[in-house]
Amino acid sequence: MTSPASFIRFGSLARGANVVAGRSRVARAARIGLVLATATVILATHARAQPAPASAATPPAASADTTPPSPDARTLTTLAPDRLYHGVNRPIRVTLRMPTLESSERLRVVLLDARGVRIGEPSRDVTISAQPLGKSDALKLDLAALLPALWGKPLRNAAYVQLEAVKQTDAPASDPPPAISNEPQSTRRIGAPLVIEPLRSPLRAELDERVPGAPRIHFPKPAQAEIIAFTGYRVYVDERINLLTDAGASPVRIRLRPDCAPNTAWNFRSLAAGGFYDDVIFHRVVPVGRVAGKGFVIQGGDPTGTGEGTPGYELPFEPSTLAHDFGVVSMARDKGPNTGGAQFFICLSREETARLDGLYVAFAQIEGDDSARIVRAIAAGPLLPGDADRPEKPVRITRVWLEPAPPLNEAPAPAPVPTR
Repeated sequence: MTSPASFIRFGSLARGANVVAGRSRVARAARIGLVLATATVILATHARAQPAPASAATPPAASADTTPPSPDARTLTTLAPDRLYHGVNRPIRVTLRMPTLESSERLRVVLLDARGVRIGEPSRDVTISAQPLGKSDALKLDLAALLPALWGKPLRNAAYVQLEAVKQTDAPASDPPPAISNEPQSTRRIGAPLVIEPLRSPLRAELDERVPGAPRIHFPKPAQAEIIAFTGYRVYVDERINLLTDAGASPVRIRLRPDCAPNTAWNFRSLAAGGFYDDVIFHRVVPVGRVAGKGFVIQGGDPTGTGEGTPGYELPFEPSTLAHDFGVVSMARDKGPNTGGAQFFICLSREETARLDGLYVAFAQIEGDDSARIVRAIAAGPLLPGDADRPEKPVRITRVWLEPAPPLNEAPAPAPVPTR
């Protein structure tokens, strides 16, 4: 069990400096490898189908003082998967809710990385053969047919499927048309992208403390480590997580990074959507670290407020490539690497949290100035007399909701690093 101060500190981790820790219990999830594959395709839009589901936003009930913001037209769910899991070599059916198009526009889906950069070359254009359809119209599509590389050369890391409208300029026609169009064109991205995440069997992480003061996480290879089962894809609408606190009127807006830590990001999303973090406090605040004298972390996610709370299971460690910069959200854990669950921390400075890279699973980042301001306000609160990290009046998460993410090219930048 953890100490009365709510956290285990391991002097061997980072030379006796503060170390983020929290308790949690039970089960395993799958770890996903890295390296993106390729595919982009243009889709035909002349077959009507069943109406698409409503927007994936799930805001809580409005109160007298605050109402979750409504997504604008650009962030509505235009693509929605018919189911969450898709087995190998099976259809990946999605519903397309048709946006309004100009007469010269056609639609396509593209495969993107987390930066919004297209993976691979675009395929042959498929021209719209009918008049543009209205917003209420919908089509049923099969991503596996549109993006055959998904099964032909499965992704090694989570990627994004984004809907695009392409406006072609006038140019001489060719017969037959080229496989890849080089005509002048303008492109706009529409709606929340889909996360498409490969499901692969994990390797179990272990903590190596043989070198005093320099722990590391490693993955011992089993006898048949080269045989890593690929079982299909998890496909879902990309959403932002909003944490409204009593520290301000604006929520802390969180962008998940499933490309860096897919199962940890999915776990956090599921707990947030399921109400786990409602009415939970930030029970640990370390405003000044021991390395550079700058901010370390704020930590929450425990419904008991003691540092002992768990979601009833444990997560396997994932080798995240997301650096612990200011505003990055990472999974707290006990001493063992595979002991995270629900408690999370938000980094306050790169100077103090760089040493956590490779030792903790970073899986998300806050977005925007308002989020940064709220995080800094939580870190600035007074601590209990004689206690190094327990806030005198812990800030409480009063409401949590999810809303569709913007198109990847319109995503807000990560929260700015404080200048002081």
